[in-house]
Amino acid sequence: MPDATISDGPIRRVIKWIARLFWSLDRSIWRAWQRLRGRPPGWTLQGECNDCGACCEQPSIRVPALLLRVPPVLGIWTGWQARINRFVDPVVERETQVVRFRCLHWDREQKRCRNYGSRPGICREYPDNLRWAVLPQLPPDCGFVMIHELQHRLEDVLSQRDDLPEEVIDRIIQETRKRNNVGRS
Repeated sequence: MPDATISDGPIRRVIKWIARLFWSLDRSIWRAWQRLRGRPPGWTLQGECNDCGACCEQPSIRVPALLLRVPPVLGIWTGWQARINRFVDPVVERETQVVRFRCLHWDREQKRCRNYGSRPGICREYPDNLRWAVLPQLPPDCGFVMIHELQHRLEDVLSQRDDLPEEVIDRIIQETRKRNNVGRS
């Protein structure tokens, strides 16, 4: 049974809307800048959401190294996440610069977000926002798959080969996809 005290009120909804607006603007500018510099995303996303809920139950946010080096700033940031987004119990993974949380809006029994309409930008863009990651991590049961750009190039080259049987090409593609799908945590 959902806890009504966890529902976003009008003030929190407005704050989240403003934060989401700035977050979206920041992400759009950053992505445009990356493309202008000749750095498109290294990964493409395939598949679809299978409603496993792993990404919602334990949202993970990659943060700048500076944030991890200054404990008071990290405390303010995790406090914001707890107060506004209801992301609690932060676990800091310094080697990957990721902070994992537990989301209070996630209803485990119903497998749904109690505040889907006012969810943060990080939730709205997941897993598309991982396409620029060096080594994206998807939950084990996720219906999405991240395919590296080099995999696409390999498949293009193989598809142009007429000296290999189609079964061999298919097997090579399947094996390399299996090995290169490093996006599972």
